[in-house]
Amino acid sequence: MMIAGAIICSLIFLGVAFSTIKSPKIPIPEWMHHVTLDFSTTPILGVMILLMTQIVSLSDLWQSLIGDDNIRPLEIIVLFFSLAYVCLSLDSCGIYTWLAIKAVGITKGKESRLFFCFFVLSSILTIFTSNDIVILTVTPVIAYITKFTKMNPVPHLFAQFFASNILSISLYIGNPTNIIVGEAFRIGFLQYSGWMMLPAWTSGITCITVLWIVFRKDLEGQVQIPNITIPIRRYEAIYGILCLFLCLILLAASNWIHISIWIITASFAGLMFIKDLISDGIAIRTYHRKLNEEKIEASYRERDRTDENHFSTVSLEDVDSTTDLQMEEMVDGEPVNGDVPTNGSNSDQPSTPEDFGIAPRIPRWTHGQTAVSIRRLPWKIVPFVIGMFVMVHSLALVGLIPIFAQGLAFLINAFNANILTILFVTYLSAILCNILNNQPMTILMTSILLDPQIAQTISLEERNLAMYSIIMGSNYGANITLIGALAGIMWNTILHDRNIEITYLQFLKTGCKVTPVVIAVGCFVFWIESTVISIE
Repeated sequence: MMIAGAIICSLIFLGVAFSTIKSPKIPIPEWMHHVTLDFSTTPILGVMILLMTQIVSLSDLWQSLIGDDNIRPLEIIVLFFSLAYVCLSLDSCGIYTWLAIKAVGITKGKESRLFFCFFVLSSILTIFTSNDIVILTVTPVIAYITKFTKMNPVPHLFAQFFASNILSISLYIGNPTNIIVGEAFRIGFLQYSGWMMLPAWTSGITCITVLWIVFRKDLEGQVQIPNITIPIRRYEAIYGILCLFLCLILLAASNWIHISIWIITASFAGLMFIKDLISDGIAIRTYHRKLNEEKIEASYRERDRTDENHFSTVSLEDVDSTTDLQMEEMVDGEPVNGDVPTNGSNSDQPSTPEDFGIAPRIPRWTHGQTAVSIRRLPWKIVPFVIGMFVMVHSLALVGLIPIFAQGLAFLINAFNANILTILFVTYLSAILCNILNNQPMTILMTSILLDPQIAQTISLEERNLAMYSIIMGSNYGANITLIGALAGIMWNTILHDRNIEITYLQFLKTGCKVTPVVIAVGCFVFWIESTVISIE
């Protein structure tokens, strides 16, 4: 039964990984429709199969959700989504797009400067937010600017994507995989950055250098940058920036104030949520006040046209509801109908702030800043992460995790050198990202490293080196193929929606030219750190 369970679990795990990568469509002839098995549906289907085959019981299911002293899935999900809401709420004010447009303006249209500009901008934003946020917010800006100027978008998009997946190593919150490992091994916020900041930045410098060598012939032109004015809600943006920085400060001090990281991020998400509700309420109230004023003016104009000498009162209810269409001017100095003010007249200019991810001032709760920020959250990640935690737990139940742990411990002992351990675990993790996807890989490798077999066989120093190596590999691995991370799938979807095609083979060729060198540099720097400062 144990062998049969191990085979079933392995097949389900690989099947979910395959569906995450390929998203197969199953036709249903009677309904003349199809069902797409993507990364949000197949993990749940896999869990159902595990329950039906009785490999996992309901109590096992519950235990895998609440976790143990090491891995707590629900806390990880709350941490990730609360921080994502803070960043997306800030983005809906227009601040990220405004920064991007300002940065682009400094380049004066030189493609080589634009290339470095997008890399640096993506790096900085990733450090203070996360790679997924940068993918959601900066990708549409690059797609629009390259389309408008008729530039080749490929070098600039690679610069942005690679930067966001390398510099995401810098902070604990830069990538969900960092959070998974950090929570499992109770790594402190400052402790994490102390070890990972230098490898991340040296890897970033290496990456931009190699990318420049690869794309230098495509970056010799000069283009006319479109003159765009982005509407920005100044006071809300200031409030959001203060919340984000205060959140980062408290996260850094979490070990001293003895507050869990997920509680800190959830608290600031609550503050941003309250701010968004108040902002939407004020916008709706202002809209209706101005609408009533317009109706009164319309009623007086109608009365004057009917009889100039007649001063009878006209009821507001008698005014045609079409006067609602006249309220498209300004609310609090901003466009109500969502138009983006521009200084140019080119028809290719975006017509709504939502083209850049900015929440327009539409007087309905369903279109306000709160609703826009909530809708933009990557909700599909929830069933994916929960399902993967359950499946990895099932691998432990059938005895596969201890076997994997024995194998890993044997190899680490065979190397008998810290640099070889770092290189092996990092490259292994990066490769597994492109077989399983980075989040399942991280959950699996973390579970292996937590197995008692590891603690009994290898030293604490070797375990800690492997722990940070998994983090580096989970980030680097996203830059080898489009399927190495959910960020790549999301990035490719955004580009496809904007008629920009980067094929799997094209991405693979560039990833194989750049990423192995970047990994080697990052591992070497981390090894130097570990020889200078004890990591035990």
